[in-house]
Amino acid sequence: MHPPHLIDENWISTFHSNSWGELFDSDISEQGDIFFTLDIQDTLFYGDTLYIPPEPFASRNNLLVKMDKNGQPQWLKYLDSQNHSHLPLKVNNITDETIVVHQDEEGFVRITAVHENGTTAWQESIVGLDGSSLPTNDLYIHENGEIFIAGHFSGVISYQEAEIQTQTYSLFILRIQPDGAVTAFQPVADCAMIDHRVTVDQDLNVYVSSDINGPLVVNGDTLNTESSWNWERGNLLKFDSSLVFQWYYNMELQGTEVTFIEIE
Repeated sequence: MHPPHLIDENWISTFHSNSWGELFDSDISEQGDIFFTLDIQDTLFYGDTLYIPPEPFASRNNLLVKMDKNGQPQWLKYLDSQNHSHLPLKVNNITDETIVVHQDEEGFVRITAVHENGTTAWQESIVGLDGSSLPTNDLYIHENGEIFIAGHFSGVISYQEAEIQTQTYSLFILRIQPDGAVTAFQPVADCAMIDHRVTVDQDLNVYVSSDINGPLVVNGDTLNTESSWNWERGNLLKFDSSLVFQWYYNMELQGTEVTFIEIE
């Protein structure tokens, strides 16, 4: 929870695109600065300022925006011009950087760390080989500054010197240090997952909630044999700090969409 006194509730800040726009994700720093990701088509007005992106006629222009606690925009940072279903971000209060996950023009997943002034601190890529697709849905930043990312893929993907491979659609978890160096990177379950949310407890156990279509297989064991592609089912999986599977819970509800996960 963010301290409520950091944000002055008596303001409204409007961002307007000539065509259309969509806000994806947001977070608030310990200082009360507000960060959010959005995409626009064409140009963007905020206050009396007109912003023209590098590719103004692209179908998507994805941006990271910083505002102060009074609702005044501080800067806009262009990310890419790809079509996203989600642009997750989190503020890393250990390093005073904002972490954004997005996808570049080559189809690779980019993890970009941004300084408070809007400059790039570091950037790394999850590279898909052999035509691998890389939907990446969520990230979590632990209180020690480590970054956890959940997504799914098929084929071969790599991050820095680490490479993982699967023949089916698989859930992967990437655990990286505050400077972007890899701690752990591996597939943890075979399944057709639609969406993921990830969180971590004080002991660095990792919890992933997912909407699954089809069977779920972990370490060769089939935990769910249902294979209907017409209904999504909410599930929760736990892994230890080394990403070793611990347990699985099926909510046993068809048509379920998991939108968030949080540990009190």
